[in-house]
Amino acid sequence: MPFYSLQRDIEFDCSYFPFPILPHPTLTILIHTHAIPVPKTITTWTWLFNSPSSPLSTVKNPSQLAGYSNAITEERVSWADVKTHTTHLSTALVKKYGLKKGDTVALFSPNTIWYPVAMLGVNRVAAVVAGASPAYNVEEMTYALKTASAKFLFTPSSMDVAAAAAKNAGIAKDRVFLLEGGDEGVYNDEGDVGDGEGRWGEGAGGGV
Repeated sequence: MPFYSLQRDIEFDCSYFPFPILPHPTLTILIHTHAIPVPKTITTWTWLFNSPSSPLSTVKNPSQLAGYSNAITEERVSWADVKTHTTHLSTALVKKYGLKKGDTVALFSPNTIWYPVAMLGVNRVAAVVAGASPAYNVEEMTYALKTASAKFLFTPSSMDVAAAAAKNAGIAKDRVFLLEGGDEGVYNDEGDVGDGEGRWGEGAGGGV
């Protein structure tokens, strides 16, 4: 069933801008309404990566596709890499850690290039993602985990808060994963991906 934006086209007259955008005196920008077919019988992951609509199916060189980049470290995950990492991650979560369709995975994280990898990896097996503010303290995070009935927890940092909140919410220690880096006593990604492909993200921790 196609999805249509309910908003009308927006027109900007750039002659009113206080700085030049193009050498032309005026520039009209139109944002058009497009019909986006949204399938109802496949996951978002399948639609994005393994369907005729996927950019990976329509471009000759997938490496030219945009991805996610860390502006500070310049670390980059291409769109093709996202598919690879999410496949490895979801496989490990299911085969090694028992993630099932409908289970909730909490993401206790700020913006990071590994956030969409974790989110789409969970989506690939029709599990549920529950986001949580990285500013939460132990009490707030405990409440968020209990309210969402989360069975797994991912965080790139804030491990002290995450570990304590997970314990309060009854989440086992081996179900708490680091998205990035490593921490003593916490599962990391050193060759521990369940499908034999090595790390699911170079430099991204996570017990899988």
